[in-house]
Parts: sequence; structure tokens; C-alpha cells
Amino acid sequence: MVLKREINLYKTPNDVNVEREAIFEEQTFLIEEPGIYSIEGPNQVGKSVLIKLLVGALPPNFDKELSVSLTYINGKPQKINSVIDAINNGMVAVFQEETLVPTMTVREQILMRHSNPKIRVVSDQLIGRLWNEMFLTMIRNKISFISTPDLEKYEYRYRELPSKEVETSLLELLNSYGHPDITEKLPMELSSGQKAIVRLISAQLYRNINILFLDEVLANIDNDTRKKIIFNLKGWCEENHNKSIVVVTHNKEEKLLWKPKKEFKIKNRKITSSKIKNHFSVHLALPKKHDTIPIYKYPYPTPLILNNKYSGQSFMITTENIISSYEDEINHVKNILIDISGTNPEVIIVPSGEEGKNHENLFPAVENILNFIDSKNKLGVIASVGGGALLNFGGFVTSILFRGSAAYIVVPTNLTALSDVVIGSKTSINYKTLDGDYFKNALGVYSDPTAILIDHNFMDSLNPENKRLGLVECLKHGLLQDSDLFSKTYELILSKNPNINECISVAERVLEFKGDVLSRHPWETEGGRILRYGHVFAHAMERVSKFTIPHPLSVLWGILVELKLAGHPDIFERLVNLLLKTAELNHNKCTKINCTDFLKELNKETYYPVRPYPAIELPKIGYYSFPNKEFVLEKNVSLEEIESAVNYINKILL
Repeated sequence: MVLKREINLYKTPNDVNVEREAIFEEQTFLIEEPGIYSIEGPNQVGKSVLIKLLVGALPPNFDKELSVSLTYINGKPQKINSVIDAINNGMVAVFQEETLVPTMTVREQILMRHSNPKIRVVSDQLIGRLWNEMFLTMIRNKISFISTPDLEKYEYRYRELPSKEVETSLLELLNSYGHPDITEKLPMELSSGQKAIVRLISAQLYRNINILFLDEVLANIDNDTRKKIIFNLKGWCEENHNKSIVVVTHNKEEKLLWKPKKEFKIKNRKITSSKIKNHFSVHLALPKKHDTIPIYKYPYPTPLILNNKYSGQSFMITTENIISSYEDEINHVKNILIDISGTNPEVIIVPSGEEGKNHENLFPAVENILNFIDSKNKLGVIASVGGGALLNFGGFVTSILFRGSAAYIVVPTNLTALSDVVIGSKTSINYKTLDGDYFKNALGVYSDPTAILIDHNFMDSLNPENKRLGLVECLKHGLLQDSDLFSKTYELILSKNPNINECISVAERVLEFKGDVLSRHPWETEGGRILRYGHVFAHAMERVSKFTIPHPLSVLWGILVELKLAGHPDIFERLVNLLLKTAELNHNKCTKINCTDFLKELNKETYYPVRPYPAIELPKIGYYSFPNKEFVLEKNVSLEEIESAVNYINKILL
């Protein structure tokens, strides 16, 4: 099917004194042959509006007089004034914001949309199942505006399939996606991927579909499910040689999987297109030790689900201070290692703090481990017991030994390690060059732990200052993702001696947030960028201070820089107040930051190799709650603006 659309589109403002806004002017959208196409462009540029225009679903505040009678299908002009017109001409769209009826099973929803019983009967059944009076009223209003002749026309023209044929096609498609057992499930029982599959199947069931538009439909599902769906849809498209799929996506990996033959780019109210040549991708099947990370709380269950999976020599990486201070807790971990591996663990001692993750400690640790490994005694499991720096170090050692085949267990001994390190795939060490330049986290890989052990006995001994410091990462996630979490963490940090059980509970909530973000963005790109919030500036500050300032305090300082750059005075003032009022986080602990040295260190930061720097915008506390906000709003800032923000904070804190 050949689709050509000449586009002039304007948005009509509510204020009659304001001129209408041009969305597209004298543009052409052209699909000349079947295949896969992509639409790209920054947020709010008009990608969704373009698709809604093409399928007759424009909102009322757009000037429709300029958007009709300009669609050519196979060379013939057609009026696409409604979604029904689009379906009748072989065009169907699936949007990210679409929802399923909460009280109807998958089978019932598909039958309601595609089989041909009288629509009045279907609506009566639907109304009979809903208990919310406001929803009942909305459903009645939606149905009542259609006249009886229109109902008959809709039933016999667009709901052509008998119920049995619809159910047969539904099962075939569910089988092709690998989910044949969800027909009788309600939406609340479905995963995000399964909900997307149901919406896609509903579109695929239209008999005369020739072009399927997908607007960010796969944005909020895990990578494995996304790959399976794309593979299935491409197969469906190839089997039906006359069909096309047009996808909107911000995900570069997703685009590689789709392999579009042509891409449309939207910028400055213009639509350009280009064919993609010399482009293909290979589906990788990297080995995975596990799909989820089990978290065990003391007293640990016996046996663990990891038993007998990692037989071989076990090791524990920790510090002298932890060994001498926590004899009972260390013995608990040793018993777990014996259960898992069948061997008594050998203990590897490294220095405490940031010094422990310097590259000079790497090869001594590796040699100590390899001395116990031979053809009869393989490496089974490594456990790191300590703070964030030590967990980073132990994770890197495990990941480079025998290609990361050993199990890796993390046992955090403070709140910072629990909230900031155990989830996040961070295994890295610092590197100091011969010239004396120091690079934080210069060597490292992304590798998740096999399991996490949480022993509150380690945390009970923390002094009030360390408890408050350990909650900074929780404060960050509350600030970005959950206003209630922010308020709770804010109160705990300001309290004289935070209750450790409440602190651990808050940190465990953060683990859920981080796991959710990383399941969709394991490399901390796109929506995963919120995990780095404040950290880029914090790392530069740490290097300037020669690591005399605790990492959590540096992160809080980095968050203040982010807020100042993005222009959030109210939130900024609240966190300044927090910094000044806390016993540990007060101005006596904040040294003046030399801007020249700070900017020099910032330029070494590898997280953002491009300039200008992207500061994350935060319209309100909790704005980036999933799944409401999947993409990060950014504001590009110059080095001069960063310098001004740092100087401003220096004046306030000193």
C-alpha cells in the first residue's frame, strides 16, 4: 500500500488574541512500499501528533480544516476524518497511553472490539461489570452519542468476524508471542509486556490492515520481551508482503532490532526522510547467571536457593576492621558460603574506604585467589562484605576472573552501600596514572550480583551521622521518583538519631526503584540517566577534595548543583536547609570548592563526553515516577553556568 499525505497543521490556542501555532507546514509523509519505517525526533516535536493526524485521531484543539482531504492511498484521494476512516483504509495505530478495560478479561476485550454481536449487548455486559459510578457514566456517554443507524453500520462493516473466528485468531497470535495462557486474565494480572501484546494483537486482528503505526508501544517493557515482540511483528510483516510497520522509538537498541528501511526525522516543524543503507544487526545471546537478584534478610533462610549451583572454592573479600568488629556477622556469612560452595571460605583483606578500590590492590587480590585454584579446585563463589567502595572492588574482581563464572554475593555493612551500590551493576576500581592523574571508576564492567544478604546487625552499630549520610541516595530517588519517599527520607535525615529499621525499609524501597529502572535501561541511558543524578558533579568534587568529603555528602552537593542549574528554587532551598541543619551535613563539613580545579576535574568525567552538559529538569518532586515519565527532560548548560552555580552554593554554605 502506498500512502502519501500532504501536511499543513496548526494548533489553535484557547486565547483568541494569540495566533495559532504551526505544527507542520507544507510537509509530505510518503510510504512507497511495504516494510519497516521509523519516526525520530526529540520530545514534544510532534511525532505522536503526526500519527494521530494520519489515522484521524487528532484532538479538537487542532485546525482540522487544514488536515482533511489530503491523503492519497495507492494514488487515490481519501478522506481520513476519523479512526474508522483510517481502519477502513487499512491503517491502524497503537499508542503508548492506551489502556485496557480493568474489569474485562483478555478474551472479552478482544471479542468486544472485533466480533459481531450487537454493540448494545456488549455495552450492557460491560456496564454490568463495572462498579465505579463515574466510569459507568462515562461509558454510557461514550455509547449514547452514536445513533442506531451508525451502530448497525459499525457492527456489520467493522466487526466482521464471528466470535469463534476471533477466538481462534486470538489464540494463534498469543501462541506466536509465547503467551497462550492469558486469555482469561484481567489487565491487573498481566505484565507490561503482556499488556502491550494484547494491544498489538487487537490491532493485528483487523482484516484489511496494511499499515500498523506503533507510538512508543514498547517503551516500558523489559529488553528480552521487547526483542521477542519485535521479532514476532517483523515476521508477521514479512509473511504478509503488503504490510508496513511505522514505529516511533527513542531507544537506539530497539531501532537496531527493527532494521527500518527508511527513517523519518522531525525537527523545526519539518519532516525529512532518508533510506538506511549498509545497516544490519546481530541478535546476541549473552549468558545470564540469573534473571532476578534474590535478597535475603538475616536470619538467612537455610538452605538458600543458590545451593549446589556454585560448588568450588569460596572466598570472602573484606577489611581488617570488619573482621575484628563483626565476628558473629562474619560467621553467618561464612556459613552461607559453606552451604553454597561446600568449602570453607578463604579471606582476602583489602584496605578500607576509597583507598581499597585503587588499582594497586587488584592484582594482589587476584593472585591470592588464583593460588587456591587448580584443576581439582575451581572457583565457586566470592562474597564481598563491606561498604560501597569494597563492594565495587569485589564485584570487579569477580567479573574478571574466569569470565565472571563464579557466583557473587554482596553483604553491605552500611546504608550507603545498601542504597547506592548493591543494585546498579556497578563493579569498578579507580586508577592513578604515572603522571598522577586520578580517575574514579576508570576500570569496570556492568555485572549484577548473584544475591544480596542484608544483616541489620551491621547497620545497628552505625552512628547517627552515618545513618543520615546513608540516606542521601534514598533522598535522591524520592526527589526524582516518589514524593512520599522524599518526605520520609527528609524527616529521617533531620531526626536526631534515625530509627535503623525505618532507614533499612526506605533503602529497600530504593532497591525496587533502581531495579525497575535498570530492567529497562541497564546501561543507565535514556530514562536510566536519573540514576546518575548529582553523581557527575559529586565525583568531580571528590577528586578536588582528594576524597576528604564523604561520598554521600558529595552527592548531596551535586544534587544542589543540578537543582540550581535547572532552576528549581523551592526544592533547592529545602535541600540547602537539610545540608545546614544536619549534624553531619553542616557547613563545617563543607569546604570551599575551587571552581578552576572543579571544572578541570569535571572535564575528565566520562559519563558525559559531549558538551554542553545536560542538566536534568525536575518540574516537581517525584516527577520521574514510572511508568508516567519514561524519558528525561534535559537543559543544556555551559561551563560558565556550572561555575556560577558552584560559586553560588559556596557563598551559601560557607
